[in-house]
Formats: sequence, structure tokens, C-alpha cells
Amino acid sequence: MAVNPYFAAWAGAGLEITLFAALLAASALPLLGSEVTRGSFLATSGLALLLSLTRPEGVALYGVLVACSVAAIPGGLRERVRTLWPGLAAFAALGAIYFGAR
Repeated sequence: MAVNPYFAAWAGAGLEITLFAALLAASALPLLGSEVTRGSFLATSGLALLLSLTRPEGVALYGVLVACSVAAIPGGLRERVRTLWPGLAAFAALGAIYFGAR
């Protein structure tokens, strides 16, 4: 990210884009290079919630992470739901509290 001149130029401007980019990278990191597990997806969901609190389009990016996770989990629908359910529930419950209070 730092080699991108536009990102580097605006990083010190005090905008939330630096935090947003770091949280986006951190959200995807638990899903890279290994099998998607309940724990890794729960970590992704927690970081993605922080991403969504930083900028509203983080919710759409969380949807992309969910879609990639669904595609990466072997097995049928039951196994995918069993793996993703804790993270989805945590994101939805905590996100509903925050966005409902706004």
C-alpha cells in the first residue's frame, strides 16, 4: 500500500483511509493461506465490523469476504453454514446494535 503514490500522499492528511486500508488487509489475512475455520472467520468478522464502523462501505466488503469464504469451504451447505455461523451472527448482532443506535 505504501508504494502507491496516491495512498502515500493522502495517508498523512488525517483521513480514515489509512485505518480503513489497514483493517481491510487485516480482515482478509485470517482467510489467506489456510483452510477457513470458525476461529479464522470469527476473527475476520470482528475485524470487518471495525472496518464497517470506519466507513459504511465496509459492510459491502464484508459481503465479498463472506462470498470468498463460502467458495473456499469444501463440503456441502451444512458444513459451510456450521463454519460461518458464529462470525455472521457476531457481525450481525454487534452491527445491528451500532447501526440501530445511529
